[in-house]
Amino acid sequence: MESKTFLGSSVTTSSINFVKSDGAVSISSLIPDPDKCDKLIDNISNQHGIRGRLILYDSGSTETPFVLLQNSLSVLGLQCYVDQNLETLEYSFCIGDETICSSGPRKLDNKQEAKHELAKEAYDILSKDCFLLKRLREHTDVRQSDLVKINNPMPSNSDFNKPGSMAHNMMLKMGWSGGGLGLKEQGRVDNIQVYENVDRRGLGNKNILKEVTKILRDFSNSKKFTILAFDSSFSKAEREAIHKTARRLNLKSKSEGKGDNRRITVSRILNRWDIVRELLKTGCKSSSYELEVPEKFKYLLN
Repeated sequence: MESKTFLGSSVTTSSINFVKSDGAVSISSLIPDPDKCDKLIDNISNQHGIRGRLILYDSGSTETPFVLLQNSLSVLGLQCYVDQNLETLEYSFCIGDETICSSGPRKLDNKQEAKHELAKEAYDILSKDCFLLKRLREHTDVRQSDLVKINNPMPSNSDFNKPGSMAHNMMLKMGWSGGGLGLKEQGRVDNIQVYENVDRRGLGNKNILKEVTKILRDFSNSKKFTILAFDSSFSKAEREAIHKTARRLNLKSKSEGKGDNRRITVSRILNRWDIVRELLKTGCKSSSYELEVPEKFKYLLN
């Protein structure tokens, strides 16, 4: 065990080494003490009211503080709103039956202005008590052409025009000096691609869908935070099959784009507190998420 700087504080860590297969390079990954991470989560989640339940969530899109708060609250089945006291004319920003902040003596011309100003204030207040989870929007692209290559691999020695291949050497021995075959070298010089017939009946190409199912099953069983993006080359029937398979594997799928640019993104259905726990184990950042810990709670990692 050793002490390292983590999130601006000195914490006790354990070291795990990842060594390349040739043994030449060793990379150390420093992981915060699990007990201190659990203590941090317990202290934040045991706060009174919404502060103990809410994880602020930034999807990576350009959002107003009000929309960001709405998106953060959606998984809890709660909404934020602005209320006005008709006697004092003061505005209050509320989540459920809990008031986060109010306008006080400030003069706000209308409810829309109050919503805009108080949402910013509420966000600043809650960010001092709650985790902030930022989505980094990383996609893992899945192209139909890649799956076709998987299902129909070309033999490595089949290209007679490729120097060093078995076919190339055999042709040279028979007197071929390059170029197309035939009396006037009119033959094609690129090797003929061999593909299985694509059966579009029912759910499209069964081999491709079998490979897609394997990808989705592996993704479902993994701990990856990435999003699988199936590109626009998949047919409508194949996209429907992808949606159906994703639902069966308890994955979230969504169609994006229109017409020829239509594609599907698939992600794992994750509890945000589980994401926080995983990120704390890995230094608060992965390829898909970044976690910010409230400043007032960082001492728990000392």
